Amino acid sequence: MAHPRTAWLLAAALLLAGCSGNTTPQPVPLMALHAQPSSFHGETVTTEGVVRRFEDPLHYWIEDDQVRRVAVVPGEAVAEHLGQRVRLTGRFTHDAERGRRLQVEQVEVLGDGSRGSDHH
Repeated sequence: MAHPRTAWLLAAALLLAGCSGNTTPQPVPLMALHAQPSSFHGETVTTEGVVRRFEDPLHYWIEDDQVRRVAVVPGEAVAEHLGQRVRLTGRFTHDAERGRRLQVEQVEVLGDGSRGSDHH
């Protein structure tokens, strides 16, 4: 029989492993979401980028300095932060028709974006 302390540590480790599903968002850089989108499909993630938009049709996304982009849904969640650097948490999806998208649950403003243009 295992020592009581060892058994407790093992039980705690298993409990933590079982809680690691979608309950805690994993930090994922835009580079990874861009390069391996299927690896994160359906996962709750946290990522950072500068808010950008296109007028016709109106849509918003975040991008990094290498212009790797993820669409933000709903766009209204970031509309007032155009040109600002933000940290977003939400459910990431990817498919051939819609591309890379983040269904936003939380927005945190980090500061002004480093690039000048708001429209691409």
